[in-house]
Amino acid sequence: MKRQIKYNCIFVYGEDGISVTFPACRGCVTCGKSDKQTKLMAEDALRIWCSIVLDNGNLLPPDLSLLELNKWVNEHKKFWGKNKWTIKTIRTTVED
Repeated sequence: MKRQIKYNCIFVYGEDGISVTFPACRGCVTCGKSDKQTKLMAEDALRIWCSIVLDNGNLLPPDLSLLELNKWVNEHKKFWGKNKWTIKTIRTTVED
């Protein structure tokens, strides 16, 4: 059965492209050159990450609340320097 999922992620705009991190999905990261390409890469990364978690018999983690997400951003934005960043929600479909 297919299931729609969504998670918040952080897009960080650097000189050499856009990096994406999903704070609730440890190790789920990707990057791209344009917003359009990066969004597609983020959808693929999230779908693959979630599929691996489910295939191993584990439950998907809950997304971070806005309070938790703000805390995560405040703890990590020092690594982004002066680069622009934004929070986006990525949706994808996975097989149960």
